[in-house]
Amino acid sequence: MAKPINENIRDVRIENEDGDLIPVLDHAGDEFAKIINAIVTTGKAGQIAIKIDVKPSTAGALAVKATVTTKVPKGLPPESLLWPTPEGNL
Repeated sequence: MAKPINENIRDVRIENEDGDLIPVLDHAGDEFAKIINAIVTTGKAGQIAIKIDVKPSTAGALAVKATVTTKVPKGLPPESLLWPTPEGNL
């Protein structure tokens, strides 16, 4: 029987913003938390995708590369509310 995917990719590493190699699932968890916070703040949808590329390597090993991409919702741009005067000024 095959193992669950989280057990299979437990040892796959990815580089974070600081240049450190960390488990891909830890990195994805951090990114997911950022998306959740942005969704709660903006009321807009977000997205996370984990891509795992696997190819043959040397001596029967497999090269596994993970990529985590996100779409973090953004809030409205800052704006000023100004009222017009009868003279045509703000």
